[in-house]
Amino acid sequence: MTKLQQLAQNRLADARAKWRTDTGDAELVEAYLEFGRRPNGYTDDFAGKMARLFDLNGRLSIAQVANIRRAVLNAVRHHDTPAEEPAPKRKYTRRVNP
Repeated sequence: MTKLQQLAQNRLADARAKWRTDTGDAELVEAYLEFGRRPNGYTDDFAGKMARLFDLNGRLSIAQVANIRRAVLNAVRHHDTPAEEPAPKRKYTRRVNP
């Protein structure tokens, strides 16, 4: 590893460490970002885009973290609500006028 690569790696590690101390729920955000990573790259959804940015920059902005929190909350809410059962279909009956 060259000296330049070592400096870049140290800068990235320092940025991540500072971001983790500044962000209150960094563990939640990083757990969400794991859904966007694949062995050969990133997924094409929001989690993949955020994971790529995090891996390149070592941090995420406040707005990006807020969007991830919102996505996690929406996923939890969607998971907790039971699926609505469709109403039973009424059998068609023909009425005859007396």
